[in-house]
Amino acid sequence: MKFKSYVYPLSLSAASAFLANKNELNFLNAGGTDLLGLLKEDIIKADNILNLKYLKDLKYINQEPSGELNIGALTSISEIINNVFIKKNYNVLHQAASQIASPQLRNIGTVGGNLCQRPRCNYFRGDFNCLRKGGDTCFAFDGFNKYHCIMNGGPCFIVNPSDLAPALISLGAFVSVFSNGREKEIPLQDFYILPSANYLKETILEKGDIVTKIRIPAQPRDLKSNYIKIKERETWDFALVSLAASLVLDGKKITKGSLVFGGVAPAPYFSVKGNKDLIGLDLKNNKAIESFAEAFVKDANPLSMNGYKAIMMKNIIIKLFSEII
Repeated sequence: MKFKSYVYPLSLSAASAFLANKNELNFLNAGGTDLLGLLKEDIIKADNILNLKYLKDLKYINQEPSGELNIGALTSISEIINNVFIKKNYNVLHQAASQIASPQLRNIGTVGGNLCQRPRCNYFRGDFNCLRKGGDTCFAFDGFNKYHCIMNGGPCFIVNPSDLAPALISLGAFVSVFSNGREKEIPLQDFYILPSANYLKETILEKGDIVTKIRIPAQPRDLKSNYIKIKERETWDFALVSLAASLVLDGKKITKGSLVFGGVAPAPYFSVKGNKDLIGLDLKNNKAIESFAEAFVKDANPLSMNGYKAIMMKNIIIKLFSEII
């Protein structure tokens, strides 16, 4: 792991300008739980590392009078878990944060880092010149693809590893990005890029761009939300399949809401038609729920070793509905 210097910018503008240097490969370090591994394994090369620890203005959780919630990008995962307001009003976010890694890593890892982490594909992380690293082959397609995507894959078949992203997207969250001296805000759902659009990138971020905050709009008082994560190991692990749900019910019927999957696609999986069909679904009607779950996963296109994920998607929908009412 070699690089020229370890830089501590004192302002967001200075960090962005340094990061944007076209003649050098410079990377941001927040918690470092992903970046350091990428550097140690020579998956990425860096000229300089920018540590953001002194940018205290990016570390906060603020509840606004309007009811919206703003979270700075350098807020730790543990701070999300320990925040009483989030635990009481945003169960889906609290549950997602609680299931990230280990307590030690949650103390270090940040919200921005979790949203921007690179894929965990064995070929991308291994000694393979795969498509995402500039090669001409996605080795997962014909190789060991047990953990790869079954939705929106091709020509690369990674899955997005974030736990926070599905939860936040289900809440209609927005992400702010500092770029060229100005800050822009976009729906978090639009922050991610599918391989069909650009197989070398996972997000819209360009050189010099820095994620600064997450904004969650005010939610209905009767919001019901939950996050279910299926892992291969009982100890901390990345999701085989996860599901975030934010719903509003009238009795047992859904009047508003969204389901967002993790672990099944290169970006958090949001089905426009599937979420439209949520409206009016009666959670007392088991047959209707079964039909909804089957329709939600009908576009799955498994590889040779991961067809089990489609079955898990269907079953996790049914499980979540039974637990949320």
